[in-house]
Amino acid sequence: VTAGAGAFLPLVFLSVWDLDGYMAWGVCTCGVLTELAALARVADCYEWDVMPSMSTPFVLQAAQKYFGQQWGAHLRQQANTWGFTLGGSVVSARSVAKFA
Repeated sequence: VTAGAGAFLPLVFLSVWDLDGYMAWGVCTCGVLTELAALARVADCYEWDVMPSMSTPFVLQAAQKYFGQQWGAHLRQQANTWGFTLGGSVVSARSVAKFA
């Protein structure tokens, strides 16, 4: 019981300087996560908006003239590399969720 109370006491009696440090860390962490989420929306835009509109039967038929049968592979490759990169990988919603 004494060890538990001893561990709790520093949390109750934090100085103003300690609280400022924790608040600054919290604000910076929230800011970084907000920026990463905004960057992830760019990569998700391709996956959810561009990819379905480019994969319609009409577009696939018209693209065969220029790409042959490789249009689907081209779109999948672009989906893997389109967006903002951070540390060599594309920032997506999945990568932000893993980070958070």
